[in-house]
Amino acid sequence: MQVLNEENSRLKSEMNALRVDRGSSELIASYKQQIQALNERIHELEQDKSNLNAQLINLKNEYEVRLSVQNYNSTIDIKRSAVTDIRGS
Repeated sequence: MQVLNEENSRLKSEMNALRVDRGSSELIASYKQQIQALNERIHELEQDKSNLNAQLINLKNEYEVRLSVQNYNSTIDIKRSAVTDIRGS
């Protein structure tokens, strides 16, 4: 009888260990899926960051070109104004 009780206890312990292992395996699989999803999101965010940096550079370049054109046009207007003033005087 005692041998049967010991065997029964041993089998219960093994069953509990298997349950824990199974739960751990499911938990690990779930964590792996979450990690994969997070890695994909990180990649998307890095891509968005890269695109925004490119847009920022393009906007800065466009602004600098427009500013240069505006400065050039202002210089031409000042020169024309000076020539008109000299002729008008």
